Amino acid sequence: MPEDNQQEKTEIATPKRREDTRKKGQVPKSIELNTAVILFVIFIFLYFFKGYFVNNSMYYGRVLFENITKTFIDASNVQGYFILAFRKLLLLIGPVIAVLFGVGLVINFVQVGFYITHEPIMPKWNKINPLAGFKRIFGSKRSLIELIKGVIKIIIVGYIGYSSIRSILEDYVILMDKDIYHIFMFIVDA
Repeated sequence: MPEDNQQEKTEIATPKRREDTRKKGQVPKSIELNTAVILFVIFIFLYFFKGYFVNNSMYYGRVLFENITKTFIDASNVQGYFILAFRKLLLLIGPVIAVLFGVGLVINFVQVGFYITHEPIMPKWNKINPLAGFKRIFGSKRSLIELIKGVIKIIIVGYIGYSSIRSILEDYVILMDKDIYHIFMFIVDA
């Protein structure tokens, strides 16, 4: 009998069982599809808006670093200076975050549909044991396969990134004599 539990189930799930499973937040969806679409969209977005990022990075950097020489930094004004820097950074990366958030929502909506449940984010106090967590992460075949898939993805992306800049690595030495605008444009065009 124990062997029967390890075999795949051949019975079709009842509609009530499917609804109960969906209420728990257990829905079939592809993480790889999410990753691929988000990477594709962000590369396209950055390609078309590279001028925005280069110009605003230079402008915000100039504003922040010019004010550093004019302002005496002490305990009373360091918080305001960090808030200013954070706002400028948020204005720069805010559009990227908004696009990523929107694409993530659309991809999940296309795969799963519109369904809000709170059960997957509720804390499960029986899973806090570190030893059991380590066993759950590294003890099953599925988690090891996911680990191997993640490592393979990192290797592939790393190789693609390296092979795309390998031909211009010697040009980076020339950048030491260039101003910030030419360095940004070189990185963006690379």
